[in-house]
Amino acid sequence: MWLMKNWKSLASMLIVVGVLMLAAMMYFFSFGGELSSESGDWGAFGSYLSGTAGVVIALFAVIWLIYSVSIQKEELSQLKSELKKSGDEQVVQTRISSLTALINSYGTAASVSQQKLNACNDGDNHFLPNETPETIKQTMQNELSNMAKYTKELEVILQDRT
Repeated sequence: MWLMKNWKSLASMLIVVGVLMLAAMMYFFSFGGELSSESGDWGAFGSYLSGTAGVVIALFAVIWLIYSVSIQKEELSQLKSELKKSGDEQVVQTRISSLTALINSYGTAASVSQQKLNACNDGDNHFLPNETPETIKQTMQNELSNMAKYTKELEVILQDRT
């Protein structure tokens, strides 16, 4: 499982090690193949390795950098998409909450109007100075109409979500 997940890293490391070994073998076979005790020879060997293998290693570093940036770009795009979905869902949730609050509010108001009408039928006239049974009925009909309108809107939203 680890090998399948990290095969690109492993392949890159094997290529870099292979290039270093190839460069070292080419140097030793070209210049006698013996280990030198002279520091100047080791300096020349280091310069040779940095000139040959260093370029290949730098190339792989650039390739990995480009690859990393493309992965981050893709992940950022996915994150942006998920945030947009989350924001859209938040808007819908807010609308559902506000419709539910409106329905409850109009339901409470209709209940109060119903209580006033019941009191009127009982012979108790507990009206405000500008209220009549007809205005109470009209108010109650408006409240029930608004409840029905917001209930339908809420049902449409809930159906769209499923």
